Amino acid sequence: REALVMQIISKLNEWFQSDILEVDRPHMRPYTIMCVGGDAGLVECLSDAKSIDEVKKRTDGFESLRDYFI
Repeated sequence: REALVMQIISKLNEWFQSDILEVDRPHMRPYTIMCVGGDAGLVECLSDAKSIDEVKKRTDGFESLRDYFI
């Protein structure tokens, strides 16, 4: 399921890149999921990613992710 969702997100990202102006475009960083068995897989490591919890703790007056990125 996760791999299918990432394929959909990747296609949406391609559409955003081609049809939406950069100032209005949502930032997306699709990552790779490789299925290696019926109940196993590998996920690409994003070394520069921050968890939502980390963003909340390090941002004074945090209200929402939408406000954080605007």
